[in-house]
Amino acid sequence: MQTENSPPTIAAGGKPAAAGQRPAFAAWALGIAAALFGAGLCVNATPHCDLFWQLRAGHDILTTHAIPHADAYSYTRHGAPWVAHEWLAFALFAIAYAKAGFGGVWVVEALLVAATCAILYGNALREMRAPIPAFALTLVAELVCAPLLQARPHLFTYLGLAATCAVTSMARAGNPRSVYWLLPLFVLWANLHAGVVVGVAVLAVLAGSDWLQGRLGGGDAAQRRESGRHLAVAAALAGLATLATPYSWHVYQNIGATLGNGIAMDNVAEWKSPNFHLQDGRILEVFLGIVVCALIASRERRTLADIVLIAFFAHESLAALRNAPLLAIVAVSVAGRHVMSCLRLLLSRAKGDESESLFLSSRPPAFAALALVALVVMVSGMRAQRVVLLSPSRGAASGADAIARASFSVAAFPEGACRFVERESFPTTMRMYNSYDDGGYLIWRLPQFPVYADGRADLYFGPPLERIQALTRKMPWDWSAKVAQGTPDGALPDFALLGSDQSQTRLFLESPNWALVYADSADVDTQNDQVNNTLIFVRRTAASARLVQQCRADCPAVDAIRAAYPGYSAAQ
Repeated sequence: MQTENSPPTIAAGGKPAAAGQRPAFAAWALGIAAALFGAGLCVNATPHCDLFWQLRAGHDILTTHAIPHADAYSYTRHGAPWVAHEWLAFALFAIAYAKAGFGGVWVVEALLVAATCAILYGNALREMRAPIPAFALTLVAELVCAPLLQARPHLFTYLGLAATCAVTSMARAGNPRSVYWLLPLFVLWANLHAGVVVGVAVLAVLAGSDWLQGRLGGGDAAQRRESGRHLAVAAALAGLATLATPYSWHVYQNIGATLGNGIAMDNVAEWKSPNFHLQDGRILEVFLGIVVCALIASRERRTLADIVLIAFFAHESLAALRNAPLLAIVAVSVAGRHVMSCLRLLLSRAKGDESESLFLSSRPPAFAALALVALVVMVSGMRAQRVVLLSPSRGAASGADAIARASFSVAAFPEGACRFVERESFPTTMRMYNSYDDGGYLIWRLPQFPVYADGRADLYFGPPLERIQALTRKMPWDWSAKVAQGTPDGALPDFALLGSDQSQTRLFLESPNWALVYADSADVDTQNDQVNNTLIFVRRTAASARLVQQCRADCPAVDAIRAAYPGYSAAQ
């Protein structure tokens, strides 16, 4: 039965293709190219601050066979309740790291993204019935997703949402019972990432839309009512599936606390609104413009679900950059047929008829597909080579490990400082003070030293996060007291590990109570998010005097800093 959700297949010459016609070679080739292009976007030099504490948590889950329910990685929040709703993703990343290091983690990331992009292309092709337009729309959607393509658990939400759109499309096109295939996915998804609630919301919106359309009547009212009924049952069961985790309903409590925390929303970059002066914002603007114009100008029937889903995800993507990939995934599946309708309309006005073209053909020549595949592979390869060659973290690594180190910007983290702490045998009884961004790396790299703070924002909600943000952004005049206020007994930490580009580092340099004992480089003015320059300070006490003398003797950069910055030498 033909419905508004199953546009006719158009074959060469503008005639409907025969039912059951096998996809042409070009369709398969372009699908592979779309997947490769998505994997290529994973070669993107961005510091992965959260990856490291997630690897540590995953390692502990695998070795202890226990799911964490309380913090064990900081001394400022030790024992506080912690909802690690992504626990299964942590374990999978930890297994990949144990098998093949950072390269293994990157391969898992690339495979997840490639699978998502392949499903996304399949959704677009099902709606548009023309490989080249479907391929082009998929590539634009992938570019919208690019800033958030990192080795993090939210990749499982992208894959789950793309799969949900694919299955619901088939269910609404005439096989409503197929929607129940999603239920095992939702059980798994709930333990991989809390974004599973987005999938439940999509099912609920589709159920309500189809039920309402069925009640209003029309040529396919009976089918809409049946579809709405099955979707509603599936949404209810999927909602119950989200409780099949070690944390049950506390996952929703955690989501509510996160979304309602103004400090996190205002200070975490991915929770901020897109900046349309930058490339990522402009790409989102173009994609959103294409989708909205297609919905307005399309000659296809617009369903309530089309309008509600696009409006909701458009709003969310404008409110927070991290939601832009969700818009891209849903919009390709919902608006694909409307985009195709507009393309045909533009072609008819340009040529005076709706005759078939190479671009709109459902079976374009193989050479066109091969040319696009070759172009995508070449561009992705050149991009990867450039990122790896320019990365200071590549070192002696090669292959996937070199790509991973470049993509994760490993050199942006305090590896040299961590080696120095180990080499100088800092007593593990000493309390460490660290920046918020480096905390996740230190959880992984120096597990013997609990951190002061780290990137698990939900663990620090309330006064602790307010204090951390004040120390990081505002630097209050009573900064030393603020630091001490965060410790359990109100005492200052024993040593501090800070990047030279952080504003609070200057205060430690100028304080007579802290001794500079290590620096990666004598240039404390270096500000490069791809190259790390970390300084270590030890609080001056009678017990630390010998350690200060020992460390300064072993780090020539300290004397160089004192000579280059005489204003600090008096304090130091």
